[in-house]
Amino acid sequence: MTNAPRPSPPLAPDADCQPLVLTLPESFSPDGLGPLREVAAQLPDASELSPGTWLAVCDAPENKPKGWGRWWHRDQPPRVHLAARCTALLLRGYTGVCADAQGLAYGRVPDATDARSS
Repeated sequence: MTNAPRPSPPLAPDADCQPLVLTLPESFSPDGLGPLREVAAQLPDASELSPGTWLAVCDAPENKPKGWGRWWHRDQPPRVHLAARCTALLLRGYTGVCADAQGLAYGRVPDATDARSS
């Protein structure tokens, strides 16, 4: 287990954030742009979380081979392109969708301030 830093949404760096790592079937498209329904189905609907909560979506667990193993190991787990993760967040009702330099996709559960600004 690595001591990864806690996810921090770029639009609200001090906000609490729930991380979510996607798990996909081996048949998922190798380009990372497979069916969005398979991605969106793993995200909680925005109405299931507290208003203002951020969700950080990682495309796959980090289990890359080390050293020379990375040259011989060709069976990488399926990955989900950042654009697909952001689109899935929008489909599930999240707002403020954005990404950070580490490739995490973020979405925020709408709250009362969102209703006033639209």
